[in-house]
Amino acid sequence: MAAIAIAKEARVSNAALKKGLESVKPLFGRLEILKGRTTVIRDCYNANPESTAKSIEFCDSLDYSGRKAYVIGDMLELGETSFNAHLRIGEMLFNSKADGIFLFGSEIKAAASFLESKCKPFFFTDDINSLSLALDSYVKTGDLVLLKGSRGCALERLTDLLTGENHVS
Repeated sequence: MAAIAIAKEARVSNAALKKGLESVKPLFGRLEILKGRTTVIRDCYNANPESTAKSIEFCDSLDYSGRKAYVIGDMLELGETSFNAHLRIGEMLFNSKADGIFLFGSEIKAAASFLESKCKPFFFTDDINSLSLALDSYVKTGDLVLLKGSRGCALERLTDLLTGENHVS
């Protein structure tokens, strides 16, 4: 908004302002929207309980015609709060609008245990190849996929699989 206000003061045309705003790209792994075979919301630069909850809430709020798949990786470096934080994410996923839930890592096991206790279908692994295979067999053209996890999970490795090699931002 500040940039728009300054541009207006400098008498930048609406067309030039629109063009400039449309050219802005998010930083790597920070709420990037990539379109291809599926639409991927790549928010995997970092993760903590608040940012993971906000990513899930954001995807839940989208009016989307395809299925929604949420790929949630570990939230690392939480120390003694890790188990409870991951458990709360499991609760949130249980109540989410996700059609498919995929959990990746070792600390996210608390979320998996919660979902299992509620008989909610999900996929859980700590092996990226198993995750890739599960996603490849699940996703269909037109699906929306959220990739959210700590940097150590490197969930961006799934991008080409999900979008196809020629994705656009």
